[in-house]
Amino acid sequence: MILFCIFHGTCKFGNAKVVLLKNLKPLTELSIVIPVKNESNNIKPLIQEIIEELNHLNYEVIFVDDCSNDGTLAEILKNKRPYINTIRLDKHMGQSFALSKGIELSKGTFIAVIDGDLQNHPRDIKTLLSILKTSGASLVQGYRKKRYDGISKNIPSKVANLLIRKLFKSNINDVGCSLKVGKKELFLSLPYFDGFHRYIPLLAELEGYKIYQEEVTHRKRTRGKSKYGLMRIFKVLAQLIKIKKKYKTSLKKS
Repeated sequence: MILFCIFHGTCKFGNAKVVLLKNLKPLTELSIVIPVKNESNNIKPLIQEIIEELNHLNYEVIFVDDCSNDGTLAEILKNKRPYINTIRLDKHMGQSFALSKGIELSKGTFIAVIDGDLQNHPRDIKTLLSILKTSGASLVQGYRKKRYDGISKNIPSKVANLLIRKLFKSNINDVGCSLKVGKKELFLSLPYFDGFHRYIPLLAELEGYKIYQEEVTHRKRTRGKSKYGLMRIFKVLAQLIKIKKKYKTSLKKS
């Protein structure tokens, strides 16, 4: 498996070769990491919203294209701004893998994670970043008080949040909300597994980090298709059982 990264130079992640074709900024305050899979119609408006809403921040954008086959990569590469960068995976590896590689290659002190489907609004990033800097928290997790998803996404999400509250005595409102801003070292310290991206606030809480929650905007998906369905409930249940076993000792002490 080869990862084609739009930077200069080469490096490796285990057996994966990474080709770097364009320089990242050496240091920046904020890295916005966006895993995408077949979101070609959302790329241009998403970039435009980021530019309009965050023009006062020192940031970079890292798109991680998870082997899209609809022209997503071409849409990203149309944008020539030096702070918008791309990692290309040559086969589908999943959102957790894509996100983790984007974070590893990022140059920001802080990391913002946002989906590429336009359901999150980039303007909320600056609010979460401001809270992160002033609250003493290591992660500011968004939560969607009013959601605009169909039943195939809402039911698994509600089941997951209920199970997390019961199994872990957690106060997290919306563990599945993709929009979050945190310190880079927090993200790098969390245990990696396929699906870890769904549980970042829970894992951070279990690792002892301070978490702040803030309501964020949620919008209807108007372009592209959701990658999730009702069968995700069973995968979520299996993953939560594994997390419960991993943190069994620390949970008993709490």
